[in-house]
Amino acid sequence: MTITPTMLYWILMLDNIRTVLGVCMGLSVFFIVVSFVILVNVDTRKSNICGVISLIVSALLLITFISGRAFTPSTKQMATIIVAPKLINSNFVQKDLPKEAKELYGMAKSYLKEQVTPNKESK
Repeated sequence: MTITPTMLYWILMLDNIRTVLGVCMGLSVFFIVVSFVILVNVDTRKSNICGVISLIVSALLLITFISGRAFTPSTKQMATIIVAPKLINSNFVQKDLPKEAKELYGMAKSYLKEQVTPNKESK
């Protein structure tokens, strides 16, 4: 797989996309609060219907932006997703890497796994 300039551009833009999604989440929360205030403080039937509709739409937008942000990788994550398989699956790592380097890689991998997994003794 060759990384094209367009792919590189979108990879580098992922942090900005996540920022925009975060701002949209904030705006959705603002509209939810405004809709709730309209519902609580205004007694007319027409205002209540508008308040309920705007509350529902704002809540749906918030859910959409939260899920969009949660499933949009950062620039670092996407670079790792693209580069790591190429490195790991390369002929050099698979066949040519010296035995000592493979042992060091295994030790580093074990250490990282220990750091990520919760320690039972610390509970």
